[in-house]
Amino acid sequence: MSSSNQDVAVQSIGTSPLALPRIKNIQILDYLQSMQELTQDSMPLCQSLVGDLILTFALDMGDSDVTVSAGLCQQYNIDPAELPDLALSNAVELLRDIKVHTDGIIYELEVGHDMEACTMLFPSLWQQIADSFESDILAIFPHRNHVFYAPSNSELGKTALLEMLQQSDFINDTHALSQKLYLFSQQEWSELLSQ
Repeated sequence: MSSSNQDVAVQSIGTSPLALPRIKNIQILDYLQSMQELTQDSMPLCQSLVGDLILTFALDMGDSDVTVSAGLCQQYNIDPAELPDLALSNAVELLRDIKVHTDGIIYELEVGHDMEACTMLFPSLWQQIADSFESDILAIFPHRNHVFYAPSNSELGKTALLEMLQQSDFINDTHALSQKLYLFSQQEWSELLSQ
């Protein structure tokens, strides 16, 4: 078993592939439920997060991720009740090399491993960011690989984030997430009504 972050795709926990969190838009559930060949055992295990976002889980099979369902948990002998903690624990290893990019108004987190949106699951990270700005944080999660944010007291930042949402392709992008603006305040995320 490799211990390098670069080789994380081939790591496993015991005899199971590496479990990871994945953020999805709740609309994925409607789409999957419309597929008649899917049984309840093959539906993704998920938890509500905030706004239109849900937490799902994936098993890293090396070349691809497979969404975790009750049937897959049974196949790999994974306790569904332990899955959230297991996935978050594995994700921490992938968040060690976060980079921040900025144009001076908005900021973007770069994580890799398709984990940018999953940073939402780590309030301590966002609290550090908020503390550095001495402000709550406005953020958008338009894609699993893109997280943009600004201090909540920046009108220029808020305007730029809303413009970015308007320019995002939520119809044709397979991994598009949310068209909503979120506020991180007091260790919690909430949907911010932008009208």
